[in-house]
Amino acid sequence: MNPVANSCFWPRAFVALQPATNPDTHRLVQHWLSLQDDVAVNWQQDCVLIDVTHLQSTVGSPHEIAFSLLQLLDCNQATRVVIGVAGDPIIASFAARHDADSSIVAIAPWETRIYVADTDIGKLLDHDNQLVHELRRAGIRTGADLAAVSERVVQHLFAERGVALWRACRGVSSATAPEVHCRYNGVHCRVVLPPRTSSQRSVISHVRRISGAFMNALHRIQRQTQQIQFVIRTDDQSGKNGTSILLDVYEAPIPDLAHVLVNAMKQNWNGSAVTYLELGAANLMAPGGQLDLFSVA
Repeated sequence: MNPVANSCFWPRAFVALQPATNPDTHRLVQHWLSLQDDVAVNWQQDCVLIDVTHLQSTVGSPHEIAFSLLQLLDCNQATRVVIGVAGDPIIASFAARHDADSSIVAIAPWETRIYVADTDIGKLLDHDNQLVHELRRAGIRTGADLAAVSERVVQHLFAERGVALWRACRGVSSATAPEVHCRYNGVHCRVVLPPRTSSQRSVISHVRRISGAFMNALHRIQRQTQQIQFVIRTDDQSGKNGTSILLDVYEAPIPDLAHVLVNAMKQNWNGSAVTYLELGAANLMAPGGQLDLFSVA
């Protein structure tokens, strides 16, 4: 790996630990997380994935963050783990599963496309067997195969999960791309602002981007909502939940969600640097207004 990756800052940064099932490892990681101000964590079956994008401003580069975590585990004689470091969560998890002599496997964003070109799709997606099956049925077997397909085709055939993997295989920065989690009984969108910004013009641009992704998700699954939760997180907030705004929806479809969100943001934002924007809705309804009680999460 290019040694420059050890000392620079990335637009998005993730570290993944594998395995994370040992109780001592779990306890130490939880302790380490409690000492950090601005991280998002996702505990998976045998791996923990940590978004350390904004931690770079206080701890250092992604590699330095991984090294500080590794030192904590080594000092306490925890079970050996491999820490994957990447600019994408899928690639970080893949790196952590990599059978390597080193305890830290770092894949820089600008090296990702070449790194995964010959990698089997099944190795990139360790737990998503359904998507792996769909990709292979379409003749896509390696990272290079998927990277060669257009984004529009991937979106049409494989929805958000496919696009997320496509971006990872292309080494495309997901810095300003909204993360969309879509189910028939709920839609959740999240965008991370790297770098964090207090520019009203820049924040409004991100608000419009996340509102567009949210509306597209509702349209795709043909659902409506009566209430939207809008969350703004700034770097001066001691809590990690941010400022939550509940918006009641009286018209369907929503005439101009971006305009509504911008007005709500201006009334509740104190001008501090924004780090995250989140938008979500649960208890979705079918177009006729009936609550969808039988959808599966």
